[in-house]
Amino acid sequence: MPAAYKLNRTENDLFGLVWFGLVWFVYELELMNFGGKIKSPAYLAINPMGKVPAIKHGDTVVTEVVAICAYLADQFPEHKLAPALDSVLRGSYYRWLFFAAGPLEMAMTAEAYNWDINGKNVQSVGCGYISDTVNTLEMALKNGPYVCGEQFTAADLVLSSYIGWEIAQKNLEARPVFNCVMLVSSSVNLRCRLPCAAP
Repeated sequence: MPAAYKLNRTENDLFGLVWFGLVWFVYELELMNFGGKIKSPAYLAINPMGKVPAIKHGDTVVTEVVAICAYLADQFPEHKLAPALDSVLRGSYYRWLFFAAGPLEMAMTAEAYNWDINGKNVQSVGCGYISDTVNTLEMALKNGPYVCGEQFTAADLVLSSYIGWEIAQKNLEARPVFNCVMLVSSSVNLRCRLPCAAP
């Protein structure tokens, strides 16, 4: 049976995974305590960094939120959560998946820890100015209905999860388009953006 590992608390890291798992296949979920089982030899064999989330699907181990979502979308193509490999939308799909894992996550970490990003160091910081990252995200979401046009993808799921988490942590301003894309705790309303897509 496939296995998934997450921290023993509610956070965004498995919103996408839970959606994939509940809908597509039965899996065993193991909750981890930071500093406890997460650093055990058994779990370090899954992820030597001793962090979550991680999945084991057959003989394949995948770590990192975005990698897990992309992997599962490709493993279950019948659910159309990724554009076809030969689709012109595939580039946009990759762009927004990795925008979440790169610039957006870095910008939100910088915001949370009050990092000083200024004219002297901005060229060396992966997110650039925090405001540029946030404004870029807002513009992409306003162009909707989804980041890949008319197709809801794992990129939308990942972005919704990050947005919801960062607003809850007070790292991201709750702009109208961000409020519209958030996933609300246990109720996954995948169509919440449709009425809000127009700028």
